[in-house]
Amino acid sequence: MIVDCTDIKIAIPKQMDIQKETYSAYRGMHSFKLLLGVAPNAVITYCSKLYPGSTSDKEIVRDSGVLQHFKPGDLILADKGFLIQNILPEGVTVNIPPFLCHGQLTHSEAQATKLIAQNRIHVERANARLKEFRILKLIPSHLRHFADKLCRSQSPAAQKQPGYQQKTSETHDANDANDANEANGKATND
Repeated sequence: MIVDCTDIKIAIPKQMDIQKETYSAYRGMHSFKLLLGVAPNAVITYCSKLYPGSTSDKEIVRDSGVLQHFKPGDLILADKGFLIQNILPEGVTVNIPPFLCHGQLTHSEAQATKLIAQNRIHVERANARLKEFRILKLIPSHLRHFADKLCRSQSPAAQKQPGYQQKTSETHDANDANDANEANGKATND
């Protein structure tokens, strides 16, 4: 599964305690966050409930229940912000791009980053499709209590938008998974 958190902008709450919870210092706005999981064929397979914008990605992964869907041998693709190795079930691995250490990536690190990015593009596109719905561009105060239902109802609809391209070739999907494993130096299981 390819995972990523995305922010849904909300109107600034009037209550200070809610403002503090929903403010994302990283994004510089008040928001709700949700975790999306996407299969290698670009199908949205998981959509979490909404969390206040100040919630970390790691906290969302831990609390959302997504980890119960993984079994030993599964691989999670994520971006650099997902430092979740220590909360994963036994036998589940996460593949994130390497961190830049000495000013430049080595050739193998650059290859690994490229392969991960080729697969992660699916979750980025799913995030973008979800945000194309007018109601999710900015959730007004009077709809904030319904925001979770709005987001969850729109995630399946995001797959049906024009321009949505789903890979149907099982061979291509298997090659993507093998490439990601090879980039991380892992042997593939046939």
